[in-house]
Amino acid sequence: LEYEVEKGYIERGIEAGERKTVFKALVKKTLEKSMEGSLWQKEDLKNLIISELNEKNILLFFKNSGEQEIINKLGWSGQVDQSYQGDYLMIVEANLGGGKSNAFIEREIEYFVDLSKDIPVANLKIKYTHSNVKKDWFNDDYRAYLRIYVPNESWLLASSGMENETEFLDEFGKTVFGNWIVIPAGETKTVEFSYLLPNRFKDETDYQILVQKQPGINNLHLNLMIKGLKGNNIIEKEAVIINNLEEKAPIQ
Repeated sequence: LEYEVEKGYIERGIEAGERKTVFKALVKKTLEKSMEGSLWQKEDLKNLIISELNEKNILLFFKNSGEQEIINKLGWSGQVDQSYQGDYLMIVEANLGGGKSNAFIEREIEYFVDLSKDIPVANLKIKYTHSNVKKDWFNDDYRAYLRIYVPNESWLLASSGMENETEFLDEFGKTVFGNWIVIPAGETKTVEFSYLLPNRFKDETDYQILVQKQPGINNLHLNLMIKGLKGNNIIEKEAVIINNLEEKAPIQ
């Protein structure tokens, strides 16, 4: 499919504006095949669909508000959580001009929270590895606009490893840091954000964080480190995020 819409259509004399009509034929045929008999009696197909929904590779939207509320509760809508009261992190990337290099990008996240400071401080490091050296019609340097969603009223102290000065905005009840990243083909690069968290976290007896995974992104590897209020102990947890991750830890 990628070859057809990037190069194959030229070889077959198809106009650029018509190059993606192949998807119409594919979707039509897929629906016809899936409706032969009862869809939910096909165990392999059912399990695949549910797995892809759970991992946010398929999202659902219904115009009926009651049906959509059910989808939201199941976590199949891709909705950004706006009710969570603890620490929050969501990393969102928009590939702009990087071909289909997403297929070769691996991410490792290190998140350190120091609650012993007068105002809690967070340090976020994202290590990107671009595993494909070859550049062609499919792959290129990974160029993306990166947004970091954090709790409302957070304040950026410093950022590094990106192309421009970091921008600020508010969206979905979150503070957002935005900047351009470029990961050259075959290379590794780390980007970093240091920021103040809302002071209300120091009044809690347990530290809580919700990490939401961007739909369509492969599993995220997260190393979470928390320094408690007294500063004499560090809690460390490692996780692989398939959908969302919610962690709790005592911070005394």
